[in-house]
Amino acid sequence: GGTLALSEQSNNGQTLTEDFFTVEKAQFANLGTPRAMKVVDANANFYVTKDFLISHYHFGCGNMSRGSRLPLSAIGINYNSGTDVEGYYSSTQNKYVGIAATAGAGIGLATSSIGIFSGTPTVYTQANGLLSNGISVLEPQVRNGSLIGLWIGGSGGIQKLDTSDNTFSALKNLPESVRTSRPGSLASLSDGSLAIGTKSGSVIRYHANYYTTLTPKDGVIRCGTLAVDQHDNIWCAGDRGETNQSPMGLTKFGEPFLPTDVSTSGNTLSWNYRGHLDSH
Repeated sequence: GGTLALSEQSNNGQTLTEDFFTVEKAQFANLGTPRAMKVVDANANFYVTKDFLISHYHFGCGNMSRGSRLPLSAIGINYNSGTDVEGYYSSTQNKYVGIAATAGAGIGLATSSIGIFSGTPTVYTQANGLLSNGISVLEPQVRNGSLIGLWIGGSGGIQKLDTSDNTFSALKNLPESVRTSRPGSLASLSDGSLAIGTKSGSVIRYHANYYTTLTPKDGVIRCGTLAVDQHDNIWCAGDRGETNQSPMGLTKFGEPFLPTDVSTSGNTLSWNYRGHLDSH
């Protein structure tokens, strides 16, 4: 609350005219139920609802915070609904970047400073690189603690966005049924590889153009959600289906070595162990 004055000055700074108006308290709007949330760091969060991308920044002292909203219609009028959200801090822009996925208008990248969006979003659709406009899942690709890319899954399959130059690349050598189909879930490992939960129930680990597959017949539940812990163990939650175990559950599982994990030198066999040998 309070009163502000706008003034026009001339004649050595003497005020000629003044316009007064009263500022009222902001009214909270119903922005809808969050569909997804991204905690970027201790201060910044992004949310996506059916109709908005929301930026929230907490100053860390008391209850002081700031926030703003970006209508998903700014990404495209055919957005239909927000589906997923990601975010990161850009040291080159000195701003946070929020990324909203939509069901019908591709994705939009919007910059935010202390919770306030600025400028218009950078939009990617099928017209400029996406495999489809219907995007359902986003997953950051992190290596050595730094964001190097973004995995994008939608009705046209899976691809990667390189966040350094905003270029797209396809996932090579994957089975056609996986490469061109909507994934159920995605999870990134610390070595830059990707775990893919498919609609058919299998789990695929993709790394450097190689992949391994585990199916429900191998004892893997048909994943609704994938997650990776700090030790790179892959966790899978969902219907166990054909395994004749409990109908719902949470499973941690190991994987076979990939060809890139094993190397030979003379009579020496070496392998890269990342904690994937234990299986429960």
